[in-house]
Amino acid sequence: VLPRSMEDLLQNNCIQCSINGVPILAQIATANEATIMSPLFARRCHLLNSVDERVIGVGVGLGESKIMGRIHSSDIEIKGHKLPIQFTLIQNLGIEVALGMDFLSREKCILDFEK
Repeated sequence: VLPRSMEDLLQNNCIQCSINGVPILAQIATANEATIMSPLFARRCHLLNSVDERVIGVGVGLGESKIMGRIHSSDIEIKGHKLPIQFTLIQNLGIEVALGMDFLSREKCILDFEK
């Protein structure tokens, strides 16, 4: 059981957005170099035909995951703003979408965990 403050942080560590018109609560993942997506969510967004399967391999971090490809060009809508985004597809992700530092730094996002 997590302390109440940790539960709040985990719940607040997400942002409501939509990808290809599909609403999602995306995790903000400052520990991730790349923005990642599950293949199941890519299917829901009708993006599987956009996957570059030449970009495959193994992602290493807190364990290993199979990289199934990359979606080089898509849009994410956050609070009415459409922004370009790339996704790396990760097998057995456990979450649908995590916004990594590639996206967060390019868009100059400011994270305030107090508010």
